[in-house]
Amino acid sequence: MKKLQILILIFLLQGCATLEKPITTGMTKYEYCAAKNLGAVNAICNNKYYYYENGFEILKKGNTYAIFKNVSKPTTSNFWKNSFGDGTFVAEVNSWSEAQKLVGKKQNLVSNNNSIDFDIKVKKDQCEAIGFKPETEKFADCVLRLVELDVKQQTQNQITVAQNNGNDALVKQLQRQNNLQSSQALIDLGQQLMNPKRYNSNIYMPQTQRCTMQGFGTFATMRCR
Repeated sequence: MKKLQILILIFLLQGCATLEKPITTGMTKYEYCAAKNLGAVNAICNNKYYYYENGFEILKKGNTYAIFKNVSKPTTSNFWKNSFGDGTFVAEVNSWSEAQKLVGKKQNLVSNNNSIDFDIKVKKDQCEAIGFKPETEKFADCVLRLVELDVKQQTQNQITVAQNNGNDALVKQLQRQNNLQSSQALIDLGQQLMNPKRYNSNIYMPQTQRCTMQGFGTFATMRCR
């Protein structure tokens, strides 16, 4: 009886050893999920996705954030069934800010030229010429509408270039960005236009001529100089 118990214990230990896999960049989402819980594919993957946009997905479990790229089918989960979707594991970090930074860096690898520049001074002058008073809601709305038109036109130009180059992944990302009604970058710009002192902004300083918008969707950032 003792021999049988020993044999069973050895078998279980060997089984666990074979299920344990090191977590490495480039493994599939399913492989990552299996490795996180000794083959029982749940653990961090037993949650609905925490973030999904532009082919990137971030799964959250406790204080761990797992980042995946090349995702066309995000993770979904409910009481009855888990669907892990697809994607390639990039890294895992311990804070949302770290995850944001890492996704931003990975997004920059998708395209060597994903930034958009526009002349903020021209747009301010146009809105002021129409009769809108700076640092007011209507003035900010006027400038933002002109910026949005400019951004959409430049994004469409980038889509055309990507299509001509056969870069389907970039085309999809740019199309998604072009369909966004708003982004955090535009919201931040609007706040600076309405109350520059509160946000310590240089938006109305004479030397501020141009703005650069970089990134995609939620992670887009804008800098005026």
